[in-house]
Amino acid sequence: MPKYISNGHGRPIRGHIVIFISSKFIPNLFVVENPVMLDNSINEGSALSPIMSIQLTENDLQRCLAECQLKTRSKRVKDVVVGGRLCTAKIIQIGTLEYQLRKTEGNTFTFSRMPFLRRIQEIQLNENLVVEVMEKGIGLPELFSALPRLFLRLDFITSLLLDLCKSVRFFHINDLHHDKIQPDHVVFDLNLHANLAGLGNVKPQTVKKEVRSGDFSIYDAPEVRQGLPNVDVKAADIYSVGIILLEYLCGKADPAILSMPSLGPFEAIKKVLCSMVHTNPLKRPTASQIIYNPSIYMRDPQ
Repeated sequence: MPKYISNGHGRPIRGHIVIFISSKFIPNLFVVENPVMLDNSINEGSALSPIMSIQLTENDLQRCLAECQLKTRSKRVKDVVVGGRLCTAKIIQIGTLEYQLRKTEGNTFTFSRMPFLRRIQEIQLNENLVVEVMEKGIGLPELFSALPRLFLRLDFITSLLLDLCKSVRFFHINDLHHDKIQPDHVVFDLNLHANLAGLGNVKPQTVKKEVRSGDFSIYDAPEVRQGLPNVDVKAADIYSVGIILLEYLCGKADPAILSMPSLGPFEAIKKVLCSMVHTNPLKRPTASQIIYNPSIYMRDPQ
């Protein structure tokens, strides 16, 4: 855990970051021999600024990570290329749900088993904010564009379905849901294991789902798009996962795909996916029911 820079009187010095990088945690990347202190934009003595008003500048990160190249994504998120590896630097508020999820350890949903989400460095700005630099995985759209034939393999589709359902199950057993399940939030490590990113969109189940607009609205369950009251957020999560996989398996996100001709060895998977996108949320399976569905469980390549 990073520590504050002390002013000798037991109080942290705000307005500076100290970076400690160890080769133990970053093999084949880089080592900074001397800690670097960087200015940041948080005003002295002021209340915590809104997250979105805080910016990560290229100068800040390049002075810290001399070998990196940056690609701007937003004010609080940067893609950082370090030593040939793509990482993400993001400002996170300490104590938030996203901050706690990034520290999750366990057997079902653990970041330690996913190299692409391994924390490279946590830079503490003050008592409220940190910048986390983490290895970045391969997004679902990018993987499909680069290796479309991979999606013709039954073992890969089965593994993808199980991985995503395990992620969703973790959220649900902890009374959480993911508010924005969409293709670019599905990420893969080098072993092609998938998980859900976009942890800033994870919310307690007592918080209703937001209705999305534009292209991403297709991944919302019908009851969410219609703005119905008392939406079962767990069933809506299942719908989102199912419609994404139908899109990548069959070429379009359309529940009517059930009436299409048989997909041969994929037919069992197709039936499970179609049950996930049932218009009646009460008839959708839970994440655990999908994971232990005999037609899926017996095909698990792991």
